[in-house]
Amino acid sequence: MDLTKLRKDIEEGIKQGIVIVEKGVALVKGKAGELTEEGKKQYRMYELKTKLQKEVSVLGAKVCELSAAGAIKPVHADIKKILGRIEKLQSSLAKLAPAAAPKKKACAKKGCAKPAPKVKKAAPKAKVAAKR
Repeated sequence: MDLTKLRKDIEEGIKQGIVIVEKGVALVKGKAGELTEEGKKQYRMYELKTKLQKEVSVLGAKVCELSAAGAIKPVHADIKKILGRIEKLQSSLAKLAPAAAPKKKACAKKGCAKPAPKVKKAAPKAKVAAKR
């Protein structure tokens, strides 16, 4: 499985998540003026943790990519376990990913017609009692 494509997919998901978070952040920034100093400190910590998580994610993707390419050899047992789990997940993803299915050609023959659309039958009319 191509790690660069997977990395781009993950980055796209992260970017979409960040856009949503940034909208929320803009709202929180507007309210931040009303918060106490402790609230502002907690908000700043949240921003830093979010940036840190993004950088750790990029680092992990790079290590995984380099390991798969054979450029580095993981030494630590935990890293080997994580890379093994990533490989299993990638193979499972590859099995589930839709293969490039051949497209059906349009019928170019004169006698070839598209199937008729399904028509729903109308419900029977209700009988009305005659008034006398």
